[in-house]
Order: sequence, then C-alpha cells, then structure tokens
Amino acid sequence: MFVILSGSSGVGKNTVIKEMQKTNENIVMMPTFTTREKREGEIDGKPYFYITKDDFQNKIKNEEFIEHEFIHNNYYGSSYIVFDEYINRGNILIKDIGVEGAQNLTLKLSDRTPIIKIFLTVHQKKELVKRLKGRGEKQIKLRLSRFGYEQKQMNKFDYIIYNSSLEETSDIVNNLTKLTDEDFLSDKDLTKLNPYKVKYYINKLNAGKILSPIKIVVKNGKAYVLKGAEKLVASFVSNKPVAKVVVNKNIKTEKFVHNF
Repeated sequence: MFVILSGSSGVGKNTVIKEMQKTNENIVMMPTFTTREKREGEIDGKPYFYITKDDFQNKIKNEEFIEHEFIHNNYYGSSYIVFDEYINRGNILIKDIGVEGAQNLTLKLSDRTPIIKIFLTVHQKKELVKRLKGRGEKQIKLRLSRFGYEQKQMNKFDYIIYNSSLEETSDIVNNLTKLTDEDFLSDKDLTKLNPYKVKYYINKLNAGKILSPIKIVVKNGKAYVLKGAEKLVASFVSNKPVAKVVVNKNIKTEKFVHNF
C-alpha cells in the first residue's frame, strides 16, 4: 500500500509520519531526491537524498523519476527503483508530496499497489505561520505562497484531515490504511436513500466532476458516515473517488448499523 500525505508547508506531514512509525514498524517513509539543503539532524536517504541540480537534471533526462516538481526554488523527485523496492517488501510506503505530485503519482502507480491520498490542513492560515516560526523557518512568505492554491485542491484527495492533534491525526491515518468498503457504516437504511440523488452524483462523477466532501468520523477501524451517503453510494457504483472529510465529533456508534 502507498499512502500519500499532502498539504501546505508547516501542516505537520512529516511529524505525523514519524508518529505513525512509532506504533507501526511496517510503515516506511519513501525517500525522495531533492536539491534543497540538508536540515540539521537529517540523514541522507531519511527522508531525502540530497543531490545537485545538475545531477537532478541528469536523472530527469534518464527518465528515472516517477514524477518530479519544482517547489520553493528546489526540485523534488520520486524514483521508480525506490518505490518498487519497498512495495515488493510488503511495506506500507508513505510519502509527503505536493498536490500536483500526489495526482501524478496516483495516475502512474495505481496499477502497482493500492493508494490512499490524504490532504492535511488547518482551520486558519495563522496556525501554519505559528508552526513555521516555531521550527525556525526563515522563508515563511515563500512557504505559504501556495496556500490558497493548495486549499483549492483538497477535494481531489480521498480524505481530508484537520491536523489539530498529532496523536489523533496519526491514529486516524493508521485507521484509514486498514479500511475496506465494508467498514463504512450509516445510521440510515440505505434502501431509503434518494435514488435520484444517487443517479445525479453518478452522472457527475462519470463526467469527471469533483464533488464536495462526504463527512465521516473515523474510530475503532470503522468510518461512520454523517453526511453524504448518496455520494458514497455513487462513488462505489461508479468506481470514482469522492473526498471524505474526517471530523471530530462524539457519536453513538451503535446507531450506525447499515453497511454500504
């Protein structure tokens, strides 16, 4: 399985990955080639291989990258060889990547292994400013120059998580890696859903439209659908993804007895 984490700079992607690795040794952060400078405490290959721009350009010419992109004045690229090595070992491979790279990787690798795309975000931009200052970032304006654009891409992901608690977010992502279609539950009798809405959403999805997210609560290895049951049915029928935003809400799980 391949898990993609995306979102704006400072949202906590790498921190979440490290927290997950504490409880699941099978999770491996996919190394990425980059031209940015090594930060204090970083080791080559964990999570980046640091190379020059000339070396990076040569790898592009030799078609060694699954994808590559230019972000914040530096190149980042994912290697076919590195990807296949870890997937063949049976690892859950996880990667922090930009919003464009997330879509490109999905197109190129979905026939090799199951993929989950997760967008991490915050409720307010000022939260990111605070986090970036806290880690000593000197180019905050540059790091957040793509914030508005990135937020507009979130509905293209499988799941959206507001990262307000490291432990909670890590637990949610771990749960998402184990979910199957049968683990989605509704508190409504699915035979009583609006069939016209289901058909409407199927037509939208088949036409390539991006729908607004379904609302779910994730806990104990289950996904409880709070809003958007018709969209989820349409997604399963059409085999087209619809984003699911994970909310933190106390619910009576015993009422959710209907499988999709």
